[in-house]
Amino acid sequence: MTIFFFTMNMHARSGTPTHMVVGTVRGVSTIPELHDLLDKGDFITVEEYYRAGDAPLKRGTIRAPDGTEYYSVGETIINVMYIGKVRL
Repeated sequence: MTIFFFTMNMHARSGTPTHMVVGTVRGVSTIPELHDLLDKGDFITVEEYYRAGDAPLKRGTIRAPDGTEYYSVGETIINVMYIGKVRL
């Protein structure tokens, strides 16, 4: 499973002009594969994760390469027009 960090060019609840969505995309494990998927439509479905912080770990927790732990908050649909940057 590959964790993608999507920087979105749209306002966050905090009022900042961008926000980040951390997620995985079923069947996609590389940037080129993600690019191909983004090229095929206006929306993608992402399993979204929030940073675990000090919260007790739950089922569905994943760990990023830097050791940060995230927990699933379910699937969300992203409009590809608002993606500004993606990194692993």
